[in-house]
Amino acid sequence: MRCEDCLPLIEEYFDKELDARTGEQMSAHLSTCADCAAALDSLSFEQEIYARYDRPVEVAPSLWASVSAEIARGPQPEHTPPARQKFLSRLRDRFAVSLAALALRPALASTLALLFVAIAAGSLWLAHVHNTGAPR
Repeated sequence: MRCEDCLPLIEEYFDKELDARTGEQMSAHLSTCADCAAALDSLSFEQEIYARYDRPVEVAPSLWASVSAEIARGPQPEHTPPARQKFLSRLRDRFAVSLAALALRPALASTLALLFVAIAAGSLWLAHVHNTGAPR
């Protein structure tokens, strides 16, 4: 077994979820490969840290009461936005669709870049001609 085959299966090996043949191949590889064995050790260390992590959490009875009250109320009807908000929402959606239609593809992006460079070069040339007083 190669490292490229072993590393993606480390977690399954650790959790003993592999079939017998693959598990044996993994064991053989791990006994000869320091990098993969280190990856297994790292996973084992990580699992130990998570297993020891115990943080007492106390929830106030008032919080449980408010959660229970919200659940008992059930789903609330949605607020219907005024006509102006509906209009702005539709306008925003149409604007987003029109921008999506103009998605920058490589050809469009390069054309826009060339156009920008041409405008900048033209502006610099006109400024230079204007400053030097050369005839137009």
